[in-house]
Amino acid sequence: MVKEVKKRVVTIKFSSSTEALDFLVFALSSLKNVTGEQVGSKVKLVLISSSDEPDDDYHKIISIVRQWGASRQYPRAGLYRHSLGLLLSTANLVVGIPVEAVAELLALKGFKAQLEGGNIVTNADFKLVVKVAEVFAEKYARALQLESTPQVKRLVALYAATYECTIDQAVDELKRRGLVKEEENTRRLVLTASYSECLEAVKRR
Repeated sequence: MVKEVKKRVVTIKFSSSTEALDFLVFALSSLKNVTGEQVGSKVKLVLISSSDEPDDDYHKIISIVRQWGASRQYPRAGLYRHSLGLLLSTANLVVGIPVEAVAELLALKGFKAQLEGGNIVTNADFKLVVKVAEVFAEKYARALQLESTPQVKRLVALYAATYECTIDQAVDELKRRGLVKEEENTRRLVLTASYSECLEAVKRR
């Protein structure tokens, strides 16, 4: 028996052709059974499926469009809601990162930022959040080479990204301030207090 094929078309208009292209690349990498094309500042997504298949992919398209809009339209409350999935698929990360660190780095740079569910809620726009994630990933990749606890690696990378210094300089400064020390037997770097206390101290540089 030949199944009937159904096709749904979703057309989205963006503020520029550059944004339209960025969205098309993201959508095609995130969705299955979808083709698409860009014409100027518009993107047309075409979903092809058999008539007896559920509409999961169609609902995913709608969800992605909403996530994209929420990350780019400045809300009345002054805070964006950036989807973590959208962020991680857009950013060019040299290594996997703890997503909480992106919010922490934004806060260290003076922005409002916190994780809520699968979003970063912040007053920083999407392009800036992507850049912050990429900068942190570069520092974190180097910090991973340290003989230290995971929390030290994260704190060192945050310090280096915040104050634009090398990993070695960040380690030296954190030692000088008494936030990091070497264990006597292993020489491994450890925190001298809880991670939250050390992070708060970094803010008070």
